[in-house]
Amino acid sequence: MPLNRFFTRFNGKGLEVQQNHKSVASLRKRYFYFWLNLRQMYFLRLFQHSKILFALIAAFCLLQGFFTYKGVETFPFFNFGMYSEMFPEKEVYEIFTIKTGGEVFDYESLPVIQRDLLLNTLAYYKIGEENGWNDPIQNDISNRFEDKVSAGHYQHIIESLSNDADDKIAFQQWFKRYLESAAGKEFEKIEIYVNIYQFGKSHEIKLIDNKLLFEI
Repeated sequence: MPLNRFFTRFNGKGLEVQQNHKSVASLRKRYFYFWLNLRQMYFLRLFQHSKILFALIAAFCLLQGFFTYKGVETFPFFNFGMYSEMFPEKEVYEIFTIKTGGEVFDYESLPVIQRDLLLNTLAYYKIGEENGWNDPIQNDISNRFEDKVSAGHYQHIIESLSNDADDKIAFQQWFKRYLESAAGKEFEKIEIYVNIYQFGKSHEIKLIDNKLLFEI
């Protein structure tokens, strides 16, 4: 009979001790590999490389978590929907048309940053027109700052971050200057129209309204 089978059969305590030794060795091995993996972790390596950079990135991650929890989007802290939210299906779409000297300006030919700045600011201007220039951002400002800062600071924030009817002409002038800069030429006159299209179930596209937003 082999010796190892002898001890297995007649020395139960000896077998138990042998198994315990194997368990301790296994735990030590796991701890060793865990420590090796820990040393390769990004934040630990970053902390060893630069404590200042580690503090900045850690603070950014904490603030991103805070704003995500609060459901507030404040640049540069964006929520999940900024990247992955599905666009709802709509039957009616609004598309801006820019005319310069009576001809349609092809803003799709502009770099994406300039194009988006033009269209996004137009969309914001349109919301102001529809709301009687009661800027929706004032609700956010009120929720975040009212009764948390002094009355003087609160009024300064309102005036700095929101728009009213007095800003209409200034915006139109800025828009014309920016469009001329993006296009590389001056325009005697520009007109902004809002075209409203309806998409039918058979995928037909129908223009149902066309209205002038402003001209300058």
